[in-house]
Amino acid sequence: MAILKDIIKEKLIKNGKDLKNVSEKEIAYQIALYAHRNQYRVDGTKYFSHPLSMAKTYLDIFYESSESPYTSEAMKDNGLPHFGVMEVIFLHDVVEDTEYTLKDIKEVYEEFDCGWFYNEFISRPLKLITHNKEESNETYMDKLLDDPIASLVKMFDSMDNLNVFSLTKFGDYEYERAKRYLNNIKRINDRYHYIEKINNYREDIGLKEKRT
Repeated sequence: MAILKDIIKEKLIKNGKDLKNVSEKEIAYQIALYAHRNQYRVDGTKYFSHPLSMAKTYLDIFYESSESPYTSEAMKDNGLPHFGVMEVIFLHDVVEDTEYTLKDIKEVYEEFDCGWFYNEFISRPLKLITHNKEESNETYMDKLLDDPIASLVKMFDSMDNLNVFSLTKFGDYEYERAKRYLNNIKRINDRYHYIEKINNYREDIGLKEKRT
């Protein structure tokens, strides 16, 4: 098997990227795009459309005014994780559903001198959001809830998986699956109150921008 860091480096070069200025988000995007390259969802769409849809929802919420200088400040003020969230969104199914490991991903970040970012903002939430199928969903969620980044990403994951139009049928199995995702969202929000914090964040951003 080809080494992941070499594959990503080659792809970035082909895309004309400056290897000395590759962002942490770009690294995560390229890893996920490559790792899920041969995978498809139930409806036949490319699997990568799932993390991409999650990222779009995240940006719609937090970067409605993407040039706003207040985004990071307002997220912090309202108790919302910022650094590492988008990266874990892209990477959240790589270890669980592909042949690549946490070690492989860490090596890619180290290749681009971003190992410190991986260690501080990605390593723990990515490990916790990776579901060991030998564990029940209950046990999995108990562990995941200890990390605010993993929890917020899992909320976006569950929301995206609740899109019934990405399915080809909706029987008893799909209904139970949807209930599990709703339960995940409820447990996360009971712990972190992200829905309420996001509402406060939106109000805060609006007030800050009106003052300028």
